[in-house]
Amino acid sequence: MLMINRAQNGFLNKNKIEMNEIKLRDININDDQELFEIYSDPKVCEYFDFKAYTNLKEAQDQILKWENLKEEKKQIRYGIDLNNKLIGTCGIYSIYWHQERASLGYDLNSNYWNKGIMTKSIIQLLKKIKKEYNLHRIQATVLEGNTNSKKVLHKIGFEKEGILRDYEKWQGHFVNLEIYSKILRSK
Repeated sequence: MLMINRAQNGFLNKNKIEMNEIKLRDININDDQELFEIYSDPKVCEYFDFKAYTNLKEAQDQILKWENLKEEKKQIRYGIDLNNKLIGTCGIYSIYWHQERASLGYDLNSNYWNKGIMTKSIIQLLKKIKKEYNLHRIQATVLEGNTNSKKVLHKIGFEKEGILRDYEKWQGHFVNLEIYSKILRSK
């Protein structure tokens, strides 16, 4: 059940979900339908380097890929769980253990946007990373037009470093990516 805060004047504030209702957990093959629901939504995939999923097998293949990358210590991806339902994912990838850095990735079912879920989930993720892994720097790349993602990064203390021009080829064309970072340990 969503916790709704109301302003004293009676107007409804944005829905807010309490962190104790959200948990990060491992993703498994039983999450395939919910992952498909997330990645088949064109709104969710608008700023991704792949097209929206069209069949359940794509979600199953993604879960298996994440499991393999986790075993190889190249990526750690968690499910964002709300009331025993997978509503998104967040994690780190492109982990360079010897450099003590990694990249941050995240996504959320569009039915749960603008409720503070992703901000709270990434804060929880960063605490876990800082406690359990010896990483110094976390970075994130964002398409220039993805204002919602940039807002989340600013809220959690990431700083914009600049623009990576024609940095990656997405769906057949080169794109500029803004790069943000957060230092987890002081020098």
